[in-house]
Order: sequence, then C-alpha cells, then structure tokens
Amino acid sequence: MNGKSIRNYVTVALLAAALITAFSHGPMALAVPRADEMTNVVSYPLPSLPEPLLLGGDLRVEVKAGSGTTGWEAMISSRFGSANLEYLNSSYVKNKWQVYFRTPSDLTPELYDLTISYQEGGENVEYTHPKCVWLQEDWPKELIISHITDIHLQHGRDPFAKYIHQVKMFDPDLIIVTGDIVQTETVAVGWDYLRHEMDRIDVPFYLLPGNHDHAGGGSLIYQRYGGPLNYSIAMGDFLFVAFDSQLEGQEWINQFQWVESVLQRNPGKVKILGWHHPLFSSEYEEDEGLVKGSYLNGSWEALEAFSDILYPSWVVDGEPSNAAVEMLRIIQQYDVSLILTGHVHRDMIYVLNDRHYFVTTGPVGGGLTPGQYHDSRTITLDSEGNVELDAYAQAGLFNPPNSIPVDGLNYWYSSANDWMESAVTATIENDLDMDLPRAKLEFHVSSKYAVGDYQFSTEPVEYETYTTDDGHIFVAYFNVPTGAHMDVTLFVAEDDLPPEVLVDVSDYVEGQPVKGTVTVSDAGWGVDTYTVSYVNDVMATWESLDYSFTPTINGDVYDITWPELSYSFTVPMEQVLPGLKMKVEAVDHAGNTVTYTTEDLTQLSIYTLSVDTDPFGIEIEVDGKDEGTPYSEELEAGSYTVNVPEDVSLSGKNYTFAGWQDGGADYMRVVDLDEDTSLTANYDEVVSEEPEEPEEPEEPEEPEQPQPTGGIPLPTPYAALGLLVGALLLYYLNSRK
Repeated sequence: MNGKSIRNYVTVALLAAALITAFSHGPMALAVPRADEMTNVVSYPLPSLPEPLLLGGDLRVEVKAGSGTTGWEAMISSRFGSANLEYLNSSYVKNKWQVYFRTPSDLTPELYDLTISYQEGGENVEYTHPKCVWLQEDWPKELIISHITDIHLQHGRDPFAKYIHQVKMFDPDLIIVTGDIVQTETVAVGWDYLRHEMDRIDVPFYLLPGNHDHAGGGSLIYQRYGGPLNYSIAMGDFLFVAFDSQLEGQEWINQFQWVESVLQRNPGKVKILGWHHPLFSSEYEEDEGLVKGSYLNGSWEALEAFSDILYPSWVVDGEPSNAAVEMLRIIQQYDVSLILTGHVHRDMIYVLNDRHYFVTTGPVGGGLTPGQYHDSRTITLDSEGNVELDAYAQAGLFNPPNSIPVDGLNYWYSSANDWMESAVTATIENDLDMDLPRAKLEFHVSSKYAVGDYQFSTEPVEYETYTTDDGHIFVAYFNVPTGAHMDVTLFVAEDDLPPEVLVDVSDYVEGQPVKGTVTVSDAGWGVDTYTVSYVNDVMATWESLDYSFTPTINGDVYDITWPELSYSFTVPMEQVLPGLKMKVEAVDHAGNTVTYTTEDLTQLSIYTLSVDTDPFGIEIEVDGKDEGTPYSEELEAGSYTVNVPEDVSLSGKNYTFAGWQDGGADYMRVVDLDEDTSLTANYDEVVSEEPEEPEEPEEPEEPEQPQPTGGIPLPTPYAALGLLVGALLLYYLNSRK
C-alpha cells in the first residue's frame, strides 16, 4: 500500500463513518423511538405489507434464520384479544424459512400483530411485527382505498399526522402510499417518524418506493426499513400490484414481465396498479398549472396521440418511449381499472376510454406547488371494476386541486376514552366540503356495566360492540354533514352534576399583571364549553379573555382526549385596578352550568414568617434588617432573604451553624412567602479541648527505593489507534523494500 493508497483508504473510511453516523442519528433529536429494520428477521408479512386472510386461513411467514432452526410457534394479537396459531409446515429455501400457520376461525376481524418464536443455535428467539395480519370474515364486494403519496418524512411529519387523525374517521379498507416515503433514504429520522405514525392507525398500510427512497441509485435502505420494491396482494375479487419506477420513471423490461405474469395469473380480478412516476401528467414548472387532466380515448398502439400529456420520463426524442407503450399495453390488455401514482406534487386525473382511471394525488406531506394543499383521496372500487371517486374529485374532476385536504375534519373526546368511565363524549367538527355518511368513532367504556346499559345521545347509523379484557368497545358510524359541529355521548346514567371550576391566581404584586390558570373538569359527560372574563371597579361590563382549545396533532404529539380543560390567562397591566375579579362560566355536555367568581384579586396577601434558632436569642437578618429570635412578623406575599450567622458567641459559649431544621444547609436562604412559614436554624456548640503532651519522635526508617512503573496509563482507544497507525506504517515501510 503506497502513500496515496493510505490516503484513499482513510478517506473512504471517514466517508463511511459519516454515512453511518447520519443514518444512525439523523439531523435532530426526536421524541419518537428509533425504528428497527423492518425486514431484518421476518421479511413477510410486514407492517408495510400486511397479509389479507379470511378467518381460518393459512398464513405464510418468511423468516431469516439458520438452516437448523426448529420449534416454530406463532401468535397474533390485537385490542380484541390474542390467539396461538396452528403450525402446519416449514421449508428452508434460499437462506430463508417459509413457515405456514393456520389462523383460528373464531377471532374478531381486525388488523393483528404477529409474534413468531423459534429455537436457533440453542437459543429461544421471539420477534413481533405490529399490524401485519389482516383477518377478514368475508372478502369485500367493494374496496375503499385511501390514496396518499409523497410524505417526505421527516419534513412532512405534521400534515402526515393530521392525515392519520382524519383517515381514522374515513375508515377505508386500506391505505396505499405511492412513493417518496422519506425525504432522504439515508437519514434515519424519516423512517422513525414513519413507524411512529403507523403505530397510531389500525388500517392496513401498503407502501411502495419513490425516487427519494433511493439513495444514489440504490434501494437497500428502503428494502430494510420500508419493505420490498415489488409485490402483489390478492383480496378476493381484487388484486393490487405495486412496483418500483426507480429514480426517473424508466421501468426495466423485467419489471413489466413480472407485472404481466402476475396479471396473467389473476384473470378474473379487478386490478389496481401502483407506482411513483405518473404516465399522464407534466411538471408544474412546464405548464404552470394549465394541464388539468381529461377524458381520453385511444390505445397503446397509437400512443403518440398522447405525447403532449406524457410525463417526460416516458418520452424519448419527443416520442413515447418503448417503456410507455409497453406500460399502456399491459394496462389495456389486462383491463387494469385503477392506476395510482404521485411524484409531481399536484392532483391529476385522466380517464381513458371510460374504463381506466389514472389518478395522481398531491403530496400528503411534501412541498406544495402553487394552489395545491396537503391531501388524500378516497376511491371506491366494486367487484365489476367500476370506480367511484370522493366528493372533492367528483366536484372538480378536471379542475385541480381536487383532493381531500388533511385540514378541515377534527374530532376529540371529553374524557380519556380509556375504558375507565361510564360516559364518554366525542365532538366532531366537519369543515370539509363533503358529507361523511359513515364517519367512524370508537368509544372505550367501563365493563362494570353491561353493554345493554349504554345508550347514545345521538343515534348512530349503525354500531358494533366488543367486550375485551380492558372493557367495552363501541365502534359507531355517524352521518356528519358538511359544516356540522356535533357532540355524541355514550352513557349509562343521566348527568345532573355541574362542572367543577378551579381558578389558581398568582399572588398580587403591585405594578405587575395578574396571571393565573383556569381548570374546568366534569365527572359526568365531560366539559363542553367555558368562558373566562374579568371586571374591575371602573369597568361597566365584564371583559372576555380570548382562548380556544383544539386537539394537539403533529409529528410528535397526538392528544385528542380532554378529561379537563385548562387555560392560562394574563390580565393586562392597565386593567389591574382595585376590584379586579375573574369569572368562569362552564357548561357540560349534559347542559349543566356553573358560574364561579373570585374575590378582589388586587388585595395584598398577608402571611406570617417565623424564624427561631436553637439555642434561641441569636441575632438574624430578614431582608437586611437586624432582628432578634424568636422572630415573627406578618408580611406581604413575596420573596424574603433570611440570613443567620455562621459562627456566634452566646452567653460565653461558641456555636457554629449546623443547618436548618427542614434540611437546608446554607446559612442564607430565600423564602418565597406564599403561605405561613416557620423556620428554625440549628447550631452546634464548639467545645475546646486540652492540648495533649507531644510524643517522643521515633527514629526515621530507611526509605524504600522507588520501583519502576509502567508510565502514564494509555486509554484503550488511544492504544488501539497507536497499534493501527504502527501497523499501517510498518506495512508502508515493508512495501518500499
């Protein structure tokens, strides 16, 4: 190895270390846990690729384990309970195990966690994948899809969190995400946020990659943290095929061959294709929004008729590429009903021959083109292949943006909704320009009452009940028109008790604003609204303080339960006048009201400060004034400095400060006087001792000669570095011989 080679080696090592550091830590500290590699043990099924099964069906599990692995066991679990699976058989193929289990037929249809355990190398191994087994009672006759794309995590984490909140109420059958999951594939924080948000939802989640999910042309990190690049999922009458359009949308011919082979094996199914780069669209920078989608008539055999609306990746020298022709041939020959894409960060819908819907959706979290907003789509497919778009798309089919904004639908609970209460109230605000005929809400209530004892204040369209170890779950569906603000209470008994109000106000200090906190709670149906106002001796009417409360939903916090409402207020200095009072008026969801008014807040609070010493009679200082002990005085609320001497003589005896009776060790302390306070300073007497007779000095012993030592110990990392440098230097010198 010559000097240049050494420099090259060191450079590569430093670059590798930098890449590892970037992926391991990311650019910022997080409130979310680090994501495990999704495919490092169980590579199928995945949280990003759940397996749809009928109850009692056979589950295939792919496990990366040694060839001698034995003792296969599996369990699935959800909020509705858990069950062990029946082991059927297993085989070891291409360094991976294919293990088959049978699911029970008496479980509640739901998205389940999978836990698999086995013995490998004499050790027990257990591994869990959340929400990766999708059990259904019957195959659906129609499929409701929520389509999102271009999350661009970490940057898109807040709008993505709002989408997760919203889509729970939409209650689709599955979510399909068409690429650009993360902003940069090698930055771990994006994958962390993905797993963090996926944990909040119980809807099957299917990912496929986009160009941002490929680092420098590779896709190894996506495959480890996101899932496979190409796959297909069959669900009764429906087939979804996902594949990777790579960096520029130029799919390889072997991908087309694979797609066609999957479609050939499923001739009678309603087909959905998903990839990242659209076939029909353009960049906003090229057309400034003039391309809006349309109805098309034509064929792959005359694709040149569509050259002006093909995305640039599908065009070569002004003509449709072979890849574009091949793609459209497959779509038409195999009667693909729905084609889902993203990438261009804008809404675009083309309908070919009234049969093939090419649907491109704007970003749910990525950067916005002019006029676009963060969004999603809801698309319904029936078993005949008919496509029904959501109200936004229907209203503006070829007038984008025409997708559902992630803002505009909100809901929260006026209790913890945690199976502890016998009444839970939900509030829904629908500011979307669409009705919600089946908006889903879940109520978690106590099982100390029977299911039949509960009733709704607003009757749902329908509801289902489940009893678990935690309590009862009511899954209810409501008709929520656009513009509606509605409250729904699930309860056992009527609520005739008013809310409780607590006003905590800081002590009045002359010349400063008055600050405090209002807390309103209700043990029955929950707090609906409250108002906070103030008045003083020169005001003719009460002045309201502005406040609002909404759920906190972002990439780090998901807070939609409000068992109590709190509001921190400040009365402006110019209004802090004699006679200042606060008033709180609160209403609960049962209509009970309460009004609470404070006394005059400008009255100075007076408390007693008492200081003693042991022994008593020692002089002290209180705010710089000399005082004798025991000391006691009524003072205005505030901060006071108490100083006691460190050493003192009293009645011919010497004392030294030993500490305060409440544990303080500093002879000077600051007291925040907001209540009557008593202090005692303890002293120890200093006793002088008679000097002892000096002892005769002993003969000095001959000093021992110092033994040689190993020098200054060298820390292990530096020693290792030295060995490495020495080895490289030795190699270098030998190579010159």
